[in-house]
Amino acid sequence: SSKPLAILPHDDPVDWDVLRARLAATVKERVEGATYTRMRFQGSVETLDMSPSGRRVATFRGADQTLRVWDIESGRVFYRDLVKSQPYVRFLSDAIFLMSDTRGPLSIRQLPAGTVLWSRDIGDIRAIAVTRDAARIAALIKGAGDVSLHVFDAATGNVTLEQTVDPAADGLQFDMPGHHLTVTSHFGAQQLLAGLPRGIAATVWDVAVGRSVVSLPRDAGTIAFDTSRDGRQFAAVASNGEVRVWDLATGASRRAVTADPGPVAFSADGRWLVAGFHSLRVFDSATLTPAAQLDIGGEIHALEFDADDASISALRVEDGSRIGVIERHRWKAADLLADACRRVPMDVAVRQWLRLLPDQAVPRPCEKAVATKASAR
Repeated sequence: SSKPLAILPHDDPVDWDVLRARLAATVKERVEGATYTRMRFQGSVETLDMSPSGRRVATFRGADQTLRVWDIESGRVFYRDLVKSQPYVRFLSDAIFLMSDTRGPLSIRQLPAGTVLWSRDIGDIRAIAVTRDAARIAALIKGAGDVSLHVFDAATGNVTLEQTVDPAADGLQFDMPGHHLTVTSHFGAQQLLAGLPRGIAATVWDVAVGRSVVSLPRDAGTIAFDTSRDGRQFAAVASNGEVRVWDLATGASRRAVTADPGPVAFSADGRWLVAGFHSLRVFDSATLTPAAQLDIGGEIHALEFDADDASISALRVEDGSRIGVIERHRWKAADLLADACRRVPMDVAVRQWLRLLPDQAVPRPCEKAVATKASAR
């Protein structure tokens, strides 16, 4: 049975006099004679982030508007800060974290004292993204009449990229190497396909040189996209079934069509691409030649290849349900045949073949499948 690594008790009492004073100072219009009811519980708690090593956890309790950073090993709070509202927190390491709220400054702080290493008052923040190596920070900032993209050097706070983007932009996503940044805009009250997200307009930026390498306007009908793990390829699926893959170094693209458009994902090595909504089609990413088809039923809301690319994990939701299940599916022909051979009683199959087709040699696909699996090991 699993055991918790730590229990983080938010049981310290709320100072209601301080809370009442803060409310009185911040609420401009109050009903005269209003009363403050003391809650019998200590307030709801939100987990904000965990450090990369798993040794630190940041939480926020609304009752006392306090940010806490916990040490998992000891189960103790070693940093706390009184804030105006629930902040955005992202650990860059065990000792460094990024902190901001929608209208407050963007700052980098160092533990245990919460020392501010740098801070930028950049206004209304719509979205934030951080590269996996914590070297770059991106933010979408809403101005008086536009929306701008800022990319910061995490160590110094210097702006390395600044561009005006789509006024409806509301999402940011770095690729795994941190070389490319996708800016997305979700639009339309209706989904382009039932069960899938609304339409997406997207622009992929080469962060180092500050130029866009892929642009997908609203009328492209894009419903899903993915970037290969090595950052070299970008794929998008449209509601009309078109699948496109770009070489991000050259800008060249190739196209194919799938009858069942849906989520899309690259394999770990970038060789394969899978897409689908009720059924899955696997393509060779270099040629977009179909390599496999899996009919698994339900609605597929997310896809991911496992690390060895032998299996595909799919989040499948039954039609009309809000509860999904994650399933793993083998997709390579040799693996599917080997699985079938393990399930089928071969002696019964051979007897049936000899009874129905006595003049024809009995095929031995399972012997070949077992030999292939053995040699692969």
